[in-house]
Amino acid sequence: MSGYTTEQALKVLPRFMPTPDDAKVRLMTVFFGANDACVQGGSTGQHVPLEKYVENLKTICTHDLVKAHEPRLIIVTPPPINEWKMEATDLDKGHNGLQRTAEQTRNYANAARKVGEELNIPVLDLWTIFMSRAGWVAGEPLPGCKSVPRNDLIEELLYDGLHLSPKAYDIVVEELQSLIACAYPDQVAEKLSPVLPNWNDGDAWKKFEDGCSK
Repeated sequence: MSGYTTEQALKVLPRFMPTPDDAKVRLMTVFFGANDACVQGGSTGQHVPLEKYVENLKTICTHDLVKAHEPRLIIVTPPPINEWKMEATDLDKGHNGLQRTAEQTRNYANAARKVGEELNIPVLDLWTIFMSRAGWVAGEPLPGCKSVPRNDLIEELLYDGLHLSPKAYDIVVEELQSLIACAYPDQVAEKLSPVLPNWNDGDAWKKFEDGCSK
């Protein structure tokens, strides 16, 4: 779903979401917002108004095709962006020609967090996690804005100003595992049975093959 917005996600959801008879979705993350938060009038045309983003996020989480699985859901907020590394073009309108701004991305992260609160769905708040690690304190100017000096950690986490670096993904995995252990302890990897048999488990393979033949 590279570059997808919530608008596009809703259109393709019926194409990729299996029925419970085909495959069981036990745990599902919903991670949108970075593209929805593009400035209005930008050349990519990805902007989704904030109110529509909220509506779409709620619709995805409560969609009949999703509810059929009764999955454990986790909403992931968009991470911050680094304006210092964003390429401005003359074709783009908005803040100094930028496709995305740190302030607008914060608004979409706040909205994702509120959707989680309203629907009682755990939220992996990447925006706050990254900002806190960067030393940001509420009320201060946002790291990543061109109005403040460059922030070393934000520079390191967002290699091109938008996409996550390996270090950032390490943080995502660490924080996601921690959230799963807290919100859905039965879904911790160590507690899950394998879906497919081990290569050397003859009994499991016999049961698997018998099940496939029925």
